[in-house]
This record gives sequence, C-alpha cells and structure tokens, in this order.
Amino acid sequence: MSAASGAQIEGANSERLFAKIMRLCAAVVLVNVALLAPWWVLSGGFSPPWLALEAVAIVALFASLPPKPWVRFGALAVSMMIIASTILGFGEAALRLSLGRSLNLYSDIWLLSSVRHLLWGSLGPVLAAAVMVLVAMGLLVVTAALAWLLTSLRIDHRVLSGRLSALGLITFLALGTIAERSPMLGPVLDVPTFRLVRVQASGLADI
Repeated sequence: MSAASGAQIEGANSERLFAKIMRLCAAVVLVNVALLAPWWVLSGGFSPPWLALEAVAIVALFASLPPKPWVRFGALAVSMMIIASTILGFGEAALRLSLGRSLNLYSDIWLLSSVRHLLWGSLGPVLAAAVMVLVAMGLLVVTAALAWLLTSLRIDHRVLSGRLSALGLITFLALGTIAERSPMLGPVLDVPTFRLVRVQASGLADI
C-alpha cells in the first residue's frame, strides 16, 4: 500500500514538474514575442532576430527566486517594463515606417496629444474616451497576467531551479557577448530592450 502511495506521489510530482517546465517555455515565448513584435512589424514579417536574450534572463531569474512577497512586486515591475518596452518599440516602428527616423521619447512626447486629438476628431469625445479606457484596462490586464505568470515560474526542486537560473544567465551573457561577432548567431539574437534604452539615452544626450 505504501509503495502504491509513493508511486502516486512521485507521479503527481512529475506532473507538477512537467507543468512548471511547460509554463517556463510559455513564459519565454510570451516575453520574447512581446519584446520582438515591434521589430517584426517594422521588417514586415517574421524575420530575424527570433530570440530576445532578455526573455531568457527574465524567465531564468524568476524561476530561481524564492516564494517571497517582494517577488510579486518585482514581477509587477518587470512586467510593466516589458509592456513599456513593447509600446515604445511599436512607437519606434511607427515613426520609422511613417517618417523614416527613430523615436526620440523626449522630443516626440507631443505626439501623444496629437493621437488624442485625432481620436477625438474621428470618433467623437465619448467613443474616443471609451477606446482609451479600454486600451488602458487591456494594458493593465496584460501586465497583471504577465506578472502572475512570472511569479508562478518557481520550480520547487532547488537543484533544478539553480541549474536553470545559471543556464539562463550564462546563456544570456555568452550569447550576448558573441552575437555581434558571429555571422550565424548575430542575425538571430537580439537585446531589444537594451538597444531601445541605448537609443533613448543617446537621444537625451543630444538634447
């Protein structure tokens, strides 16, 4: 009887571990798509790069963190940064496609008021306000869902968790270092968030 109970417990643990691994894979895919979708829009298709190294590092980090209350706040902050990077990336793509230049957040902030006036003029004040509220609520829901996903990534097995974290961070650093020097990996890998921050920082320095 005890052997059967042990087998059931081991089977349940294996199922939970498999579910965690599948959740890890889903998290990598979702974060990767969120960070690289603006580039795919700009390039007009599903073209390289295909892997954002930040996605690997973020998922590996949250998979190894302990179940502490501060992890939830960290996941929420990281989720907000991911969504903000996606929004800025789409703004970058829109300006490149329409005006042929990069986004400068510090000088192009006035475009937000132009978008608001355009919505008000085309949809009317009531419908435009409803659209903006719906968009804001959608962003909040996506941010909360992404934060929940990140907080649920921790694997109970300490050895596997530590190895996963080490593998993710080593992969991030190693591939990021050799990506620019490798003709094979360079086009496939990218660090879109770091690149976006660097472009905005250079834009601030030019002001």
